[in-house]
Amino acid sequence: MTFFRTTAAASALVMAATAVQATPITVGDVDVQTELSSAETSDALKYWPALADDMKTKLAEELYPITQPGGYDVTVMIRELSLDGSYVLGDAGEFNTIGGVVSVMNPEDTTDVQSFALDLKGIVTDTAPDDATVVLLPEEGDFYEALVAGFAKLTADRIAEMNKSTEAIADETNDENKDDDEDES
Repeated sequence: MTFFRTTAAASALVMAATAVQATPITVGDVDVQTELSSAETSDALKYWPALADDMKTKLAEELYPITQPGGYDVTVMIRELSLDGSYVLGDAGEFNTIGGVVSVMNPEDTTDVQSFALDLKGIVTDTAPDDATVVLLPEEGDFYEALVAGFAKLTADRIAEMNKSTEAIADETNDENKDDDEDES
């Protein structure tokens, strides 16, 4: 079983918004909500009523290294659980797509919000369809465990990317300030 990740076009905006960020992101609170886009036709929560709790647990594990009181608030809104595009799941509640939006907000400045969409789809194959696809191989378990864990890992990876961008900007700013100080001498 191989898992693929795609991200929405809004992802590019995240990198641009990150440039404003001055300090690395630490995580203070994680909230997970399920607001399925096709709530009236989806039976996903009938099969997976603990989805929000399970996702929050996995996110806490993945984000633990950067967890700190007073850190940024991370909100995950799960908007899709589907099986090959259908919001009505199989007889056993099987699904192969999970999608949602992750918002990372500075609790001290509610205008400092960065959001990105994540969609994870599980398919059975051994090759990636294109270079822009990240292949995740679950060690064991079913689609539910693998997709929830994969979504949490990709969320943590994206926040880590935000921090790397922040570090690069801080280094660049420090270099510019150093040059300015030398010019004034």
